[in-house]
Formats: sequence, structure tokens, C-alpha cells
Amino acid sequence: MQQPSDSRDRQIRHAMKKQTRRGSVLIAVLAILFLLSLVIVRFLDDTVERLEYNALFRPAESDRLLAYSYLEATLAVLQEIALLDEGRLHAPAQGWKNPLNHPGFPSLPRSNDVRITVVDESGLLPLHRLDADMLNALFEEMEIPPSRIPELTDSLLDWIDEDSERRLSGAESPDYLSGRNPHRAADGPLQSFAELRLINGFREQFFDPDSGQPNDLYRQLVSAVSLQHMGRVNLNAAPDLVLRVLARMEGWDPQLLWDGLDQSYLIHLPGTINQALAASESSLLRITVAIQQGEQWFQISALVVPAIDLSQSAAASSLPGRAIAEDQRRSGTVEEHNAIRYPFRVFSVTEANAIDSNPTVSALSQRDSL
Repeated sequence: MQQPSDSRDRQIRHAMKKQTRRGSVLIAVLAILFLLSLVIVRFLDDTVERLEYNALFRPAESDRLLAYSYLEATLAVLQEIALLDEGRLHAPAQGWKNPLNHPGFPSLPRSNDVRITVVDESGLLPLHRLDADMLNALFEEMEIPPSRIPELTDSLLDWIDEDSERRLSGAESPDYLSGRNPHRAADGPLQSFAELRLINGFREQFFDPDSGQPNDLYRQLVSAVSLQHMGRVNLNAAPDLVLRVLARMEGWDPQLLWDGLDQSYLIHLPGTINQALAASESSLLRITVAIQQGEQWFQISALVVPAIDLSQSAAASSLPGRAIAEDQRRSGTVEEHNAIRYPFRVFSVTEANAIDSNPTVSALSQRDSL
């Protein structure tokens, strides 16, 4: 009589073991699901943080497209103004200082704020083409003590030239390698005005000894010379310091340049001006477009070389344009596309995010971090 009872007990115990195993499996599955949910939540949090970060520091694609549209519109304004003056750009007084105010500027969609500046880079001295006499004249006009000028001139030329021959008051790699902050001379063009810190004499003369920040002499220098411009100086856009340096070298009076002119800028140079050094038209422009969205800025800066062809004006061109009716529009033939000559050669384009509420135009070097 006890066997059936034992059998039932065994069955009950077996069923309880099965339920226990099922409960353990269920608990394990729930634990795994809980861990997976924690991982997914953490992943989502990290993803949201990355997206928020990118939204802060990366411009929306619409901002980029709008900025480049403003750049193209600015180039169109410059071409239109140049075509009224034999295809030449002489000075902002022609009407291209603020393209946004130009009567023909397209009515593009506006963001919170748009700023466009056009700077004539060719109005500055080409630093990498200046010889010792020009550099001496520049430093003298800046009223740097005469005893310091030889070191500045020779050290700068030694830094730029490709050889390792040390000038009388200059410095080459062995001199820099033996200093407190060992480094080599660049033996090539400056990539940034920040390099001036590394050149003998410049840190002491152009930077504050306590804070290490650029001083007034530094600001004078970078407002008078260019790291990109390599041609003749456009006298119409030259700052007063540049005019004084050229006048000192050539022996003419800068105050007399514009006497007797019908307009406020030179179209042709007087015969007394050395045309190997100076010009009366722009050869390199820096166009900066800054767009604000909320508290953030997106900025593009382009260096362009005017190459305006009078035959490309609307009056002279036979290419398809606005005269074609809507239902006759076409993309043009290969021959027509090849015949189009873009009125500017784009030397470089850089993009930047300006956090400051008042972004400044990029200085004479795009990589200048000072």
C-alpha cells in the first residue's frame, strides 16, 4: 500500500524540480533582458549626447548651402561692377565693399544674421617676397628701435629661405636647437603668423612678455603683410603703413597719389611709380561669409583671383541665359560649357565654426590660431 504513495511523492518532487528549473531559467532570462535594457539605454544616451554635440559644432547642411550661395552671389556682384569698369576691380569705392547693399544682390533666404566682407589682400605687402631693404623699411616705419631691426630682418629671412647659411644677425636650426625650446627653422614660407613666436627677436618684440599675447606691433605687422599674396601691391587698397614703406623705397609722396583725380581711386599708376612693385587693381580678394543660427555661427572664407573676361558680359555673350523662355530652357551643349570662362579663380576655401557672437573675418592666414 505504500508503493503508490512513494510513486506519487516522487512525481510531486519531480514536478517541483521542473518548476524550480523553469523558474531559474525565467529569472536568468529576465536578468539578461534587464542587462540588455541597461546597455541599450546607455547606448541611446551616448548617441543623443553625440548628436547634441555635433549639432552644436557642425553647421546644418542648409547653412552650408546658404553660405555658398551668398559667396556665389557676392562673386556675381563683383563681376557686374568690374564689367562697368573695363573688367577691373580697383577699390571698394567702386561699390563692392558691402555686397549685401548692392542693388542687384539676389534676394536669397535670410537666416538670423548674415555678414559678408570683401578684403583686398593684394593691398598688402607680400611677406615672402620682401628683401632685406623692404623689411628694414617696414620695421623702421613701425618705429621699432634701430638696434633691434637687423636681428628681426635677418632672422626672418633665415627662417624663410631654404638654405642653412646664417646671416650676420640671423639664426638657423643649430641656433634654435640649442635654445630652451629646441626646434628647427622652417626653411620655407610661414604657414601661420603664429610661427613668429618661434623666430629670434620676434617673441620679445611682438608679444607681451607676461601673457604671451600679441601686442600692438604684432597687430600692425599682420595688418600690413600677407602670407598668400605674392604679386604687386594695389595702392588703392594699401593701408597707410604699406604706402609709407613703398614711398620710402621709391622716393614718392603718398599724399600726392590721388591729387587731381576725378574719382577716389587710381585707374592707372603715375609714371613715377615703380610698376614692378605696385599696381592699381586688385589681384587677390578674401571673401568671408558668416551666417548666424541662434547663438552659433558658420563661416566660410575664400581667396579668389579676379579673371574677368569682358566677352562674358550679358551684352556680349551668345550663351543661353534669361532671354530663353521657360519652356525652352536647356543645360547647354558641351561646346557651350567649354566656352564659359568663370570670372574668378578660386585659390582656396575654408570653413569654420565661430562661437563668438561677433565673429571676425579670418586674418591673413587661415591657420593662424593666435
